[in-house]
Amino acid sequence: LIRHGWHTSLAVSKCEISVPDWPESMAIPKANFIEIGWGDADYLCSRFPNPLVLAKAGCLPSGSAIHVAGFRQSPRVFFKESQIIELKVPYHKMRKLCRFLHESYARDDHGCPIYLRPSLYGTGAIYRATGHYFVPNTCNIWTARALSAAELPIAVPLCTFAQPLVCQLKSCGREVQKGSNVLPVIYPF
Repeated sequence: LIRHGWHTSLAVSKCEISVPDWPESMAIPKANFIEIGWGDADYLCSRFPNPLVLAKAGCLPSGSAIHVAGFRQSPRVFFKESQIIELKVPYHKMRKLCRFLHESYARDDHGCPIYLRPSLYGTGAIYRATGHYFVPNTCNIWTARALSAAELPIAVPLCTFAQPLVCQLKSCGREVQKGSNVLPVIYPF
């Protein structure tokens, strides 16, 4: 789990991914790790989110997007300012997580993920996602649902904000990096 201020996402080693369950992960061939996060589509696709975009994202149910970024360095190096909780997920549970990720992509009439724009960092893209973003259906709830799909002990309704999710994960994972970012600076989720 990567915590960028109030936003959480998941970073997965490519060698741990079940490709049949998350075939979209192959769109980033030269990465060692893939980070995936979910959020408000307008906010994620805006290069410079203004207060109106922020307010709309929090108050009105709106379209969602998935941010998928590949990188070569370890998450500790690539996200040196972020809090990181390392989770050990057995392969049969990782397959369930990968299926959840696969099912989070919105699809066009041909069944292909709907591309919106390049990723904000690393190598990858932002795609249209299933579901609507609004408070309390936030990025942290999506992350909690993903981990719950992998059968980790998560009380999903308590995870609207990042801190309760992080606290729950400390019982089944270990904090490997404290992080120093309080508010997201380059991560507009």
